[in-house]
Amino acid sequence: MRGYEYEPGKFVILTDEEIEAVPIRTARYIDIVDFIRLSEVDPVYYDKTYYLWPEKGGEKPYIILRNAMRESGRAAVARVTMRQKEHLCLVRLVGDTLSLETMFFPDEIRSTDELHIGQLEASVEIRQEETDMAAKLVDNLTAPFEPGKYHDRYREELLKLIRAKIEGREIVEAEPVPAPAGNVVDLMERLRQSVEATAKKEKKTAKKPSPKKKKAAR
Repeated sequence: MRGYEYEPGKFVILTDEEIEAVPIRTARYIDIVDFIRLSEVDPVYYDKTYYLWPEKGGEKPYIILRNAMRESGRAAVARVTMRQKEHLCLVRLVGDTLSLETMFFPDEIRSTDELHIGQLEASVEIRQEETDMAAKLVDNLTAPFEPGKYHDRYREELLKLIRAKIEGREIVEAEPVPAPAGNVVDLMERLRQSVEATAKKEKKTAKKPSPKKKKAAR
């Protein structure tokens, strides 16, 4: 049974027929509400991504909308109904394709005020040297976003396990990594090691200067 608790211990019971009969304006189409700049949307609102493809006869409106959004640099806030639920969504460009991002409504997102970060900041003392070292680490690790270089390592290890079982090989469990003794963390030493490690990596991957070309003789 489905119900809504309107008071502690008291429920209004709803049948499937009553839920399906709830009028939803966007039951058959994507209803665009506003056009906005994509940079204005915090990613915390995003849920799932779908690619959009026009039905027969809708090719021209699809291309016109896509071109207008590309030229204006805008995305569209819209509403759409999927699985008997109306969703807030964002229509945006992914390459040459329109995509639909289902989004959470504001009341579905937990407020960060509940975490009381201000009280956390007041309870610790941070030295300028620690801030500078952390900034250096961020600078050393800054690189262009290339999605192809990131892999689902859990999935890869799981596939290795499956292949090994298929081939009848004995499965040997890895030794668990021992936990460090105590809870004291030398933050400065960790930051210093990280900065040195990233600096060495950066030095190794740096390109060697190309030899100078000789000037052509006159």
